[in-house]
Amino acid sequence: MLMRNVQRLYISVLFLMPLLLCLSCEDFLDLKPYDALTSEQLLLNESGIAGITNGSLRMMKDPLTSRDSYTYIKILVQSTEYPADNILITKPTTSTLWLSITRDHTPIQTNISYFWSTAYKIILNSNTIINKLVIDETTSDLAKQYLGENYFYRGIAYFDLARIFSFPPSHGADKMGLVLRTKIIDDDAKSRSSVAETYQQIISDLKKGAELMTMRPTEGIKYGNKYAALGFLSRAYLFTEQYDSVIIVADQLLKDHSLFNLESRETYVHGLQNSFDSKEALFIIYHADNEARGSAGIGSMYNGDGGWGEIFPCEPFRDLISKYPHDVRNDLMDTIFDAGGNPEFYQGTDYKKIYITKYSYQNNIATAHSPILMRLSEVLLNR
Repeated sequence: MLMRNVQRLYISVLFLMPLLLCLSCEDFLDLKPYDALTSEQLLLNESGIAGITNGSLRMMKDPLTSRDSYTYIKILVQSTEYPADNILITKPTTSTLWLSITRDHTPIQTNISYFWSTAYKIILNSNTIINKLVIDETTSDLAKQYLGENYFYRGIAYFDLARIFSFPPSHGADKMGLVLRTKIIDDDAKSRSSVAETYQQIISDLKKGAELMTMRPTEGIKYGNKYAALGFLSRAYLFTEQYDSVIIVADQLLKDHSLFNLESRETYVHGLQNSFDSKEALFIIYHADNEARGSAGIGSMYNGDGGWGEIFPCEPFRDLISKYPHDVRNDLMDTIFDAGGNPEFYQGTDYKKIYITKYSYQNNIATAHSPILMRLSEVLLNR
């Protein structure tokens, strides 16, 4: 058996020798996978720049690998709303989202670790364009648009990180902020900046994005765009108590008010659940209908129609909203009744099944949704 294997190996080597002799050492050093391009090669044309730029958006939307059950946008929603007191969870769970609800975070918490690492991947990807794309008189408006989108994606990634891992500026501008990485190659041991420095970076990126992005004025809600950047700027200025600047950027956006309008009472729920049709959405994380993630979707924990349905609106919130029947939020809470017309209760609990549908029913698909990250109504409230 051993001799037979040796003979096979010898024959294989003899077969490969002519091929090996045809290639010089330089040929081996220059070999690349057939589909591999360097970032420098990609930056030579607008389609390559678009590919890198859209990569940041994909990382916000999709799992990084087929093994991941998390997405950036899902963890963002969970981490910013679940700790609040307007919702309740029906029972303890072994999922790491339980640690977000209880605020009992750990250094090895997988959902938050995923969010942190993905945000910095988005930042690094954006830095590829920001550091290497040189703007001059020959640069097209489309290339400038893509550069602006990268500033925008980097700015909101820092903004999201700051909301979850840092302090509001009102709690102390000198407190610990984020590790700010604005270069492709940086010091691995770089220390965290202050809260003030973090928000200076956020504001700088959003301002630059708003200056460069001039294209995609309406269909651009699926991508970074000037109006979304101004909207996030109004939020950043509000957080940092720069109220005159809030007014300036909000007014700048409102000059183009004809592009966006507030939803009416009659169209509000449709515009929220079908955000790509919304009159007031400035930026959404778009998911096509066939990208609904079922029980792993953003609305899964809120809605038992195709999801887990374990997060309900809390009773004080329901009582408050029910005092005002015209409040549209009443239409986003769906009480489940049994065959006899009585409210159903979550199994083994005293909690009525009241599903929250704001992250559901895109095109009437229970688990499909494209969340809105910035809309005109927030800018008006900030103003």
